[in-house]
Amino acid sequence: MSQNILEKSLRYIEANLKAPITARELAELSGYSLYRYYRLFQAETGMSVMRYILRRRLLAAARELRGGKKQIDAALLYGFDTHAGFYKAFRREFGCTPSQYLKNGGAFAPQVTKEVTMNESTPTGGRFLTCRDFYDEPTYAPLAGAALARLHRALLRADTAVDQVELYETVGGWALPLCRRLLDIPEAFSREYLQTLSALCPLLPVQTIHRDPNPSMFYVTPEGLALAPSPLAERNVRLYDPCYTATALLSESFDAGPETFGQWLGLYRGIVNGYAQEADITDDERRAVPYVLMANQLICTAWFYEQKTEPAFFEVNRKMTLRLLSEFKNLSV
Repeated sequence: MSQNILEKSLRYIEANLKAPITARELAELSGYSLYRYYRLFQAETGMSVMRYILRRRLLAAARELRGGKKQIDAALLYGFDTHAGFYKAFRREFGCTPSQYLKNGGAFAPQVTKEVTMNESTPTGGRFLTCRDFYDEPTYAPLAGAALARLHRALLRADTAVDQVELYETVGGWALPLCRRLLDIPEAFSREYLQTLSALCPLLPVQTIHRDPNPSMFYVTPEGLALAPSPLAERNVRLYDPCYTATALLSESFDAGPETFGQWLGLYRGIVNGYAQEADITDDERRAVPYVLMANQLICTAWFYEQKTEPAFFEVNRKMTLRLLSEFKNLSV
């Protein structure tokens, strides 16, 4: 995506923050297919197009709050149907509630508000990676796993208030039942999978995690790799992060060719082994890796289906889920 086309998209978004905006209309405006636009936008900005729009709307609403507008009025002005929805999105994005934001004098913590923009230098003067970088240089995979482990150690010491996610309940109560209807997942697999996940989840370390470690969130440092801050942090099993990085890599390369899946398996194992070496994971965690990976994939597939606004991403994740199901026995690390 050229800088002129990207800037045209960003200007259009800014001019229409109070109106409904879809990724499809942005893709048509730019002259790209919907799926290609998704991928190019994320590669250039470091976040998905809908997440970028949400963030810009929240920042605009924050300016309205500073000017004295009531929270519900600011929420409705920028497309939020309820105060509760606005409150939750604001807290997740900025790490504080709207009231705390006003109490702080209209200031966010620097690490929360850092925005990655095209050609922006990283804190170390390095560069952000792309999906292609991982395939061209497979040694980035274990370095990414090690970076996640170092981040997790730091997050253990941080005093952060984030939402708690119960992985088994999320998968067993929502994601898997929905995906079974959508994808015709065999009952025998579902039963064995849930039984094993139920037995393993209580044994897995839980802590604050990054929650959004896409390939484009990693940047090069003299010591290896590091990650840009995430506004989506939550408490979950710590394995969720390295598994998320692996599935994000697959989603960005899934349609590249039949040989890509074999290459991805090597990157997936590199990420997990890099994490395991730095974090000293337990035997139970190692056994759980394929189950957490599949949990992440089921959640992503169910989420994209329910959003309805990103059909291309749902289709890719649907095909990914079926492929991972067929390869499940080969996902042990």
